[in-house]
Amino acid sequence: MITAPFKRRNIRLPASQYRGRNFYFVTLCFHNRRRFGASAGLASWLTARLQKHASTCGFFVHAYCFMPDHVHVLAAAVADESNLIKFIESFKQETGAEFAQRSHRRLWQFKYYDRILRSSDTPDLVACTSG
Repeated sequence: MITAPFKRRNIRLPASQYRGRNFYFVTLCFHNRRRFGASAGLASWLTARLQKHASTCGFFVHAYCFMPDHVHVLAAAVADESNLIKFIESFKQETGAEFAQRSHRRLWQFKYYDRILRSSDTPDLVACTSG
């Protein structure tokens, strides 16, 4: 029996929606929901990398929360050219490659989940109630 290859469902909006001055709430899951977030050392390392990529890509990290099997990030784009996809994908690529080199394991799940905050959303309230 021949089966068709698994197709991943596209969960992204059009790329143009991820550019410009918006607040974004992003959830990144660790590969196979492993409990990497429970490691204070790993969380500290990822936090430093997150801040670096945010700065490089024109974002300010408003809040973040490491859970055992995933990470929440609330970030604000600070320029019209800011691109959430570039920010998150560069962060995942660099940290994933370095983690794999050191541990011979995958760090991140393939996709991530995002929400573009509406103008009526209060970022502080989203930061306090999400998760």
